[in-house]
Formats: sequence, structure tokens, C-alpha cells
Amino acid sequence: MRTQHHSRNTDALGRYYTSAAVSSLLIDLLPAAKPRAVLDLGSGRGALSLAASGRWSRSGLVTVDVDAQAIDLGERLRRKGFQGRHAHFLQDALAPDLPRALHASWAGMPEVAVCNPPFIMNQWQDSYGAILEDAGFSGCLPAIASTDAAVLFLAQNLRLIAPNGCVGIIVPDSLVSAEKYTR
Repeated sequence: MRTQHHSRNTDALGRYYTSAAVSSLLIDLLPAAKPRAVLDLGSGRGALSLAASGRWSRSGLVTVDVDAQAIDLGERLRRKGFQGRHAHFLQDALAPDLPRALHASWAGMPEVAVCNPPFIMNQWQDSYGAILEDAGFSGCLPAIASTDAAVLFLAQNLRLIAPNGCVGIIVPDSLVSAEKYTR
């Protein structure tokens, strides 16, 4: 992808919106046959949720986004033929108490998580340390206070899914190839 296209695809929160084709490809690659529930952290415009609802039309779908504009996703899911239960949480996907809030109102842990996190460096909050610790990442990172949002979203997804669940996440190439993430 040419770099001049990046500025047209992101917004003030550092979100790069996923195309329908990429969303469908990611969902098709996930091994889950019939998950009870699918989680989409930072659901945004809902491209990953819409693709997941097409494959698993009767599974539950949990979406989380800090942006109030993401709320209209439920109606769009129904128009696309989604028949499962949908719950949307209007809150920060990196809130340290998110697992408690989701599990209390959803009655269980999703088996699948999909995510396209913002490609930014969040201003460090002490609560991020707990998220990284719970996911087992704190000992792997040389300077956790400079961890980018993709790592935090990955850790939060791992905290929220059921044991033996699967995560399909879109990450920047630096997360895969940067020396600081080798461990």
C-alpha cells in the first residue's frame, strides 16, 4: 500500500477502517465452526462484525467501541440477515474492568475475537500494566510504558475470550517485525 493512502483511511483516534474484502478474508481464516459468541473490540464502523455475522449468523456478537457512532451497528447487522443476539458496549475497549462488565452482562466468554485496533501509541495509563500482566505479556516487553495500542488490544482480547478461543487481529507490521517485540 502506498503511504499517501494512509491519511485518507484513518481518523483522529488512529483507526484504519477495514475493507469488506479484508474483513471477509480474516473471518474465513478463523478455525471456529460455530462459536457461541464473537467479540469485536473497537468495532468502529463494523466491517469485522458484519463479516463475522455473515459466517456465524446465529452466534452472539459483542461489540465494544468508545465512539457513539458505532451504536447503529445492530440495525445494520439485522438488515444483513444476522439472527443472533447482539450487545454493544459504549466504552473504552482498554478499560481494565471490561472483562467483568462483559462477562456479567453476557453470561460467558466469547470463543472468537476479531479486532482491528488503532495504530497509535496510547498515552500510558497504569491500568494498562494490569491488562498486559493478565495476558502474560508484561515480562515480554522491554518498556511497557511505550507499548502501542495493537499490543494492548491483543492483550485485552486474550483476557476476554474463552480458553482455547481464537483471535483474528489486524496488526501493524512493526508488531510482527520490530526488535522490541521479539520476545
